[in-house]
Amino acid sequence: MQETQREEEALEYLKAHNITVYGSDVPLPSLSFDEMGIREEIKKTIGMYEWVTPTPIQAVTIPIALKGLDIVGIAKTGSGKTGSFLIPAINKIMNSNKIPKPYGPTVCVLSPTRELAQQTAVVCEQITKNIDVHHACLFGGASRDIQISQLSESPDIIISTPGRLIDMIESGNCSFERINYLVLDEADRMLDLGFEPQIRTIIGKIQVERQTLMFSATWPKEIQSLASEFLKDPIDVIVGSKHLSTNAAIKQIIENIEPHEKLTKCIQIINNNPGKKILLFTNTKRGADDLCSRLHTTGIETFVIHGDKNQMQRDSSLLDFKESDCGILIATDVAARGIDITDISIVINYDFPFNIEDYVHRIGRTARGNREGVAISLFTNDSNSLVDQLIKVLRSSSQEIPEWLLNSISKTQSLRDRYSMGKNGSGYGGPRDEYNPFKYVPSTI
Repeated sequence: MQETQREEEALEYLKAHNITVYGSDVPLPSLSFDEMGIREEIKKTIGMYEWVTPTPIQAVTIPIALKGLDIVGIAKTGSGKTGSFLIPAINKIMNSNKIPKPYGPTVCVLSPTRELAQQTAVVCEQITKNIDVHHACLFGGASRDIQISQLSESPDIIISTPGRLIDMIESGNCSFERINYLVLDEADRMLDLGFEPQIRTIIGKIQVERQTLMFSATWPKEIQSLASEFLKDPIDVIVGSKHLSTNAAIKQIIENIEPHEKLTKCIQIINNNPGKKILLFTNTKRGADDLCSRLHTTGIETFVIHGDKNQMQRDSSLLDFKESDCGILIATDVAARGIDITDISIVINYDFPFNIEDYVHRIGRTARGNREGVAISLFTNDSNSLVDQLIKVLRSSSQEIPEWLLNSISKTQSLRDRYSMGKNGSGYGGPRDEYNPFKYVPSTI
């Protein structure tokens, strides 16, 4: 009877949080950290940082990971995915019988950007406070000597960007012989940045008998294909929709504007929101520097980060922005993922991103945790190809859709039809079959 009651509670929990689980022999969600069976030392340290109740993605995926199963986890930004893979990893290390040092790491977390790697390292440091589990954080743009020194101390966990990790492996500074727990964090972004060859190289150096977890806020077809190749019978966990969606706590405003009007509009938004912390996105490094200079001439001070800034400059700008009560940070997509600053009030897409996935991640920098936020996007005709996808994302979070944006559908569809029709007016073949990543029977929970 008690087990039946637990199953009913689990079903209610999944329904209440719009969670879908695909797989077989899936353990029930744990609605508290006490139910999970994790080590007391871990519960004590996360309690110090007010991790009172697991987030929905943690409640479902941590029990699955503790069982040793592969996972595909999809949830919005700021949902607690980092804890979902670090808590089971640290618990596994603590439960293992350590051999005398020196020994190599057993856990590897791959991140697309140095900012995300550093943020993951911060969370790892919190969870392992006063616990004999150690990590090394590796990324380009920082001292190799310092990172080699970290590796010489035989860390249990490696958190790294792909390029720097391959560098360390090939130079003989990092052993992968004992890695048995692999995490691909924001794998879609890694592919966007062209890291697929590096990912394949790294996976090729890890033993086949391993546990692999992939977490992301979006799940495009390219990553679905990668998951089917490298994961073994994974449990698919979707919090919300498997399609692109955004946090409903973010009010999304789409401004139809001419390119020459963007600076004036941007200044107006900033002046209308004094005392707010604002994150501004541009598509290029040059654009970020140019916008910084233009705002500076009007008396508006900003911080700037992008790929041409060295690590010290990026760290300094992020720290100053994070610790300020209000401020303006201009960034390229290096800040779209991995920057966990909880009090950003407004995100401005000064340049609309090149793809809808980056739009979702950019605006996800606001409304972190239980907060609300605003995302304002300056939309020009250059981005008309994204109209259909943008409308779907707005609808998925019940946002108000401007009339001009709805009217744009017919215009873009007309152009698409004009260029897709064959000589006989019938087009070039039939519709493609939709890729279905869920090969497994839905679980009973």
